[in-house]
Amino acid sequence: GVITKKKIQINFINFEVTIKAKYGIDLVGWPEGVLFQLPCAIMNTEHLCTLCDVLKAGMCHWAYMSRQQCIQYQDQLK
Repeated sequence: GVITKKKIQINFINFEVTIKAKYGIDLVGWPEGVLFQLPCAIMNTEHLCTLCDVLKAGMCHWAYMSRQQCIQYQDQLK
C-alpha cells in the first residue's frame, strides 16, 4: 500500500505541501464540485454521498506520483 512505511496524518488544509509535495503522494479522483476538506466537515449530504460512492468504487484513491511528476509539481509551488 501507499502508506505502509510511515504513519501519515492527512492535512487537508495544506495537503498540497504537507503530503503531495513532501511525500509524492496524490489523492486521485476527488469528485468535482466537492470541496477538498476533512470528510466529517462536509455538511452537504449529496456531496458526502458522492465522496463515499467514489471511495467505495475505488475511483478516488491514494497514488504515488512519478519522480518526474514530483519534480514538476514542486516547481509549480515555487
